[in-house]
Formats: sequence, structure tokens, C-alpha cells
Amino acid sequence: MVTFSTAKSLVRLRELHILGCDMITGVVAADEGDEATDYEIVFSQLKELHLLGLESLANFCSTNSILKFPSLEELVVENCPKMKSFSGGELSTPKLQKVTYNRRTRELRKGDLNTTVQELHDEMSKYVNENVMKTEDVAGNGNLWNDSEDDVSIDYEEDVDIEDDEEEVEIEDKEEDDEAANV
Repeated sequence: MVTFSTAKSLVRLRELHILGCDMITGVVAADEGDEATDYEIVFSQLKELHLLGLESLANFCSTNSILKFPSLEELVVENCPKMKSFSGGELSTPKLQKVTYNRRTRELRKGDLNTTVQELHDEMSKYVNENVMKTEDVAGNGNLWNDSEDDVSIDYEEDVDIEDDEEEVEIEDKEEDDEAANV
């Protein structure tokens, strides 16, 4: 969804909410044609990160890049059944104390976000396996991982919104007279 170079430029990003994009497998990815996978990306002002209804999301970043979230205080992951880890590389989340994963809140295990996400995923998978076997129709449609709206928004100091219309993603910067740039 966002390349390394774009992610590095989001220095004033304060909130990131990504909702209902069924095809997204990762949030941060390498620039096209770039073979390097060991970038350092700092989301210096990001306080809230919500990943909701992302059926194919495997992780936030799959490479060995170093991700730093010095201000992150809230991480919510809901209905992301394939998300087994947060990142493939080193993580720094000094202010993050807990993670909410499918309405289960867990304190960070030894300050390790990847371990905490893995444990919560494993618990949810076990719960689903045990209960789906007992019930013919979970949550009314056989899908415990509920669907949500197809909407992606980034709350940014300048109020940036992203909407997913399946063909292209547009970023609108409301503070700069709603000029649109294609991503």
C-alpha cells in the first residue's frame, strides 16, 4: 500500500486507520525495483494504528526493515485472520503497553510486539477451530472474521484521507486546497 520512500515522508502522521481492504497483504512495501530490504522507517508522531477487516493482511511490513514507533500508544487489530506477526524486522515501540487483537487486549510480552501478535493470532485460531467445529454458522455467515466497510483513512496533522476504490488510491490533502495525488 505504501512504499518505503512514501512511509519515510509521513513524518507528521498521527493516526492511521485502514479498514476493509480485502486485497492488502502488507502496509509498507519496498519501492518498485528496489531490492534493499533493510530500511529504517520512523513513524515519529504516530500515536494510533488501527488495522480493521483486512482479510489478506499478513503483516504491517514483511521485510527486515527497522520500524520505529516512538509515540505509538494504541494498536488495534480486528478481523485480520492472516496476520501472524507485525513485521519481519526489528521493532521499537517504547510507549506501546498493550495490543487489542479481535477484542482481546494483551500487554506486550517483554516489549515484543511480534511475539504478542503471534500469541493473540494463535489463541484466536485455536478458538475459531474449536468453535467452528461445534457450530454450523458462526456469526450468521460462517465467518468469525466479520466484514467491514471498504474504507481507508489516514488521520494526519493536515487531515489526509485515503479511500480505496479498487482501481486506484487517492490521497487528498485538505489543507492544501484538496489537491489530489495518485499513489
